[in-house]
Amino acid sequence: MHLMQEMRDVVREMSDVVREIGEVAKTVVGSLRRAYLGVLGRKPSKEKKRPEKEILEEELLSDAEDVEGIRNSLEEVLSEVEETEEATVVEETPEGEQETPPHYEEMVEILRKTPEGLKLVEIGEELDVNWQGLIKTANQLIEEGRVRKGDERTYYWDE
Repeated sequence: MHLMQEMRDVVREMSDVVREIGEVAKTVVGSLRRAYLGVLGRKPSKEKKRPEKEILEEELLSDAEDVEGIRNSLEEVLSEVEETEEATVVEETPEGEQETPPHYEEMVEILRKTPEGLKLVEIGEELDVNWQGLIKTANQLIEEGRVRKGDERTYYWDE
């Protein structure tokens, strides 16, 4: 749930930054107009050659449109994040309880069916996972008293 909130916050911050960039771009265009007409004391020529000011204005307005498009895209992403969050049911682990590690139930079933015991490598092969990823699960099962560890790193069902 924290990840979704962080994503929402980042998208909102990005949207604010994009909005500010758009406002700055409009301010720059206005400043360029004033500078061109006021400070230089010139009026736009009627020649066919386009003034540099006009070219810059178009580029800045185009950039402002791009910024607006980015802002709209960010708002769409935010909307999708919010929809996903609403559709996602997150079960939080109550305080004090341990989270169930990966392959917990599968490991329980395999050890129940194998009274002679198995090594983590063998359990990993049966589950088609790396045995090292089962260490946390095995330790939790031992801690819960459901599994015991014998000699030669063999695990036995103990219930």
